[in-house]
Amino acid sequence: MRAVSFEADRAAQVLPDPGVVVVPIVAVHGARVPWGKVVVDGVPVVSARRLPSMLRRLPAVLGPERVAAVASRARVRFCAEKIGRGR
Repeated sequence: MRAVSFEADRAAQVLPDPGVVVVPIVAVHGARVPWGKVVVDGVPVVSARRLPSMLRRLPAVLGPERVAAVASRARVRFCAEKIGRGR
């Protein structure tokens, strides 16, 4: 779970935006998750089937234009991060 939290923190650093909150989550494929969702070290663990409905229940924070802008920034910055690390 530390790795998941670490990656979420890195994403938040790469995408600094006051309207964007990066939250770690683990979606499990091919195995059962007790009670449909558990929290381990503060990280929600859900079955992969439940993830879409879980995300849809969250309140909309960004409009379509901001979503597109953040996604574009993510593509550029994460690509630059990979190149900088030699990947």
